[in-house]
Amino acid sequence: MKKGTAILLCTSMMLVAAGCADNVSSSANSDITSTDSSKDTSSDINSVISSDDSSETSVVTSETESSESKPVTASEDGFKVDGTKLLDANGNEFIMRGINHAHTWYLKEDTTAIKAIAETGANTVRIVCSDGQQWTKDSEEMLETVIDLCISNEMIAVVEVHDATGKDDISALRHVTNYWIEMKNALIGKEQYVILNIANEWAGSWDGALWRDGYVEAIPKLREAGIKNTLLVDFDPQGNSTSGVGIRKSQVKNTIYDALVGKASPHDCIIKTEYKNLSVMPSELSLAAAELELADTEKREAKLKAALDAVKSDYDYIIIDCPPSLGLLTVNALTASDGVVIPMQCEYFSLEGLSQIMMSIKQVKKLYNPTLAVTGILITMYNGRLNLSVQVVDELKKYYADKLFKATISRSVRLSEAPSYGAPIQYYDKYSPGSLAYDEVARELMTRI
Repeated sequence: MKKGTAILLCTSMMLVAAGCADNVSSSANSDITSTDSSKDTSSDINSVISSDDSSETSVVTSETESSESKPVTASEDGFKVDGTKLLDANGNEFIMRGINHAHTWYLKEDTTAIKAIAETGANTVRIVCSDGQQWTKDSEEMLETVIDLCISNEMIAVVEVHDATGKDDISALRHVTNYWIEMKNALIGKEQYVILNIANEWAGSWDGALWRDGYVEAIPKLREAGIKNTLLVDFDPQGNSTSGVGIRKSQVKNTIYDALVGKASPHDCIIKTEYKNLSVMPSELSLAAAELELADTEKREAKLKAALDAVKSDYDYIIIDCPPSLGLLTVNALTASDGVVIPMQCEYFSLEGLSQIMMSIKQVKKLYNPTLAVTGILITMYNGRLNLSVQVVDELKKYYADKLFKATISRSVRLSEAPSYGAPIQYYDKYSPGSLAYDEVARELMTRI
């Protein structure tokens, strides 16, 4: 899984993603070769803004994927416990038919061993790993490889650390917990295929109080470890994302506009929200003037990238909310990004707009950002009872089947209400259909970046 990637959101048209967190991984960096400053780029930018793709359509086909061959097809989070039953990601009872694979003692034999285990009819493999306390420490790369082998052989991986077995020492459990946090990038996004057994029988004396106290400490720590530090950049002069996370625009001192034109440091334009691990770079109406002010400046298409480069090491993800237009602001967002997610309303004019967006992305990729890619197309405001919604989805499947997210966002009163309360839908109504749908989109997004 790629680490340290930033996702950028565009409200009415697209989501774009920018590289960040140099200190997390070198794969996070997406340095883009600057255009020659001696070259007049005004005509290039104008061609990006006004281009039309109506004469060019790429046809994409994809094979129908069978869900029967997979152990589970996740529609919610990973595995759950219900009384004495283990439920898979679809809420169905999961009966383990497993075999132990002592990876720690049989290094470099994973491919042969896991294939052989699958041939016995097993649906589960217990993978014994080491955190370095007693045996050679297993790496994140190893763990990811073994999990992928299990998935490709249609089995669930039950991963555990054996070093703490029988220690009767909570420090051993803490060491194991920290190991799993270190390995989290091999696990995140694969919850429907992995069961984490934190430590095998670490309290060998079967002291009930010790077991309880240890896991009461360890489990919340592991649960919190998957949360990423995220920066939301409101790049729309309307400022809807700013107010949508509870920030009053009238009380904001510095905005993304100030960072773009050099009136304030990018760090001084960031506000921590009341929501855990989420900060925002706010916006308000003055941003609309930025297109005019930047029109004659050098490297005008890279102003946002320069501002984000100054802060990206502090975040795992950067989400940019773009304006519903293809002007200079949107060109800046695309230039700063790794990938683009395009929300599509189920309307006829949205289909027309999609071709224009695709052409703009193609132009920006050619001129300013060779690593830019379309991460996915997200269907929103879907109503299965309307023929138009069904027709729009059918058209998208004809040409962009491999780009469509599996989840769709249906029209929802709760989704419409949440912004008026200054709260993301996951906080406003966590278990509403809209919230659960966006959770599913987030999980799929994690597998694409």
